[in-house]
Amino acid sequence: MTSLFQRRLRATVKHDNFRKKLSTVAFVFIGFCAFWAIGFTDFLFEVDFKDFEWPPYVDVREQVVLQMLGDRPSYIYQNDWLDYTTIMEPTCAFNRLTRRKSLLIIVKSAPHRLQNRDAIRATWGKMKQFGNFRIRTIFVMGKMSTKESETYGNVLEAEHKQFSDLLIGNFIDGYRNNTFKVCRLNYAWSQSIL
Repeated sequence: MTSLFQRRLRATVKHDNFRKKLSTVAFVFIGFCAFWAIGFTDFLFEVDFKDFEWPPYVDVREQVVLQMLGDRPSYIYQNDWLDYTTIMEPTCAFNRLTRRKSLLIIVKSAPHRLQNRDAIRATWGKMKQFGNFRIRTIFVMGKMSTKESETYGNVLEAEHKQFSDLLIGNFIDGYRNNTFKVCRLNYAWSQSIL
């Protein structure tokens, strides 16, 4: 009888120890998740700005000070926007936005999306005038990759000759180059025609 009681007591003690360990692990895990959610773990691992470097590991503070003083930075920018020029630009001979009330619609596209551009041209993109507003629609994109060039050939050149509404930048069209499409090409080109 005593041995049965002792076995049950040991089993209960082991079970209680396991429950305590499990609850401790669960508490620590939930606590860590809570600290992570409120950003406390970011605070623990953050680096002071004076020690911060980004690849290619230049002194950020020095570069900012040079730029604020109007001096040239000592490091050449990795993505200098001036290096990205246009290959093809829309011609504005017949549809120039010379009026004060004009609307330039810039559609971000990709070289292989010919059917999408045709659908836009056939629907809302064909509208050249709405009330007192003169409307111009252009499509902005990068150049085709080598693989796409083999598949599609000179489709963009033919499309540009036919519609003259393509603005093509001198960079490979891709997700990581969306910034070039939107900022560099759109704003630089649109400022030059207005």
